[in-house]
Amino acid sequence: MSGDILLEIAGLHAGYGAVPVLFGIDMRVRESEIVCLVGSNGAGKTTLLRAISRIIPARGTLRFGDEDLLPLLLFESVGHIGLDKSGCHRINIDTHTSDLASQRA
Repeated sequence: MSGDILLEIAGLHAGYGAVPVLFGIDMRVRESEIVCLVGSNGAGKTTLLRAISRIIPARGTLRFGDEDLLPLLLFESVGHIGLDKSGCHRINIDTHTSDLASQRA
């Protein structure tokens, strides 16, 4: 496998208040890789994305390139865009990314 490691997760634990959901997650994503999280309802996919985005607290190792994401606050870290489950609305990626950028400024 070639390419530098872009996202590194090691020993990640996260949850909601006193309810733990993720236990020791390890994952590496290299530059130019496409990654898909697959799992049943309640498997922790959304919790992992929320931990990476710093929406919920987490502990362990969480790095994006050379930057440690764990001490960062929401809007200082990696963002993600959710999809409308109804399928009735189209997401305009330009609008969402510019909104995210303005919130971080």
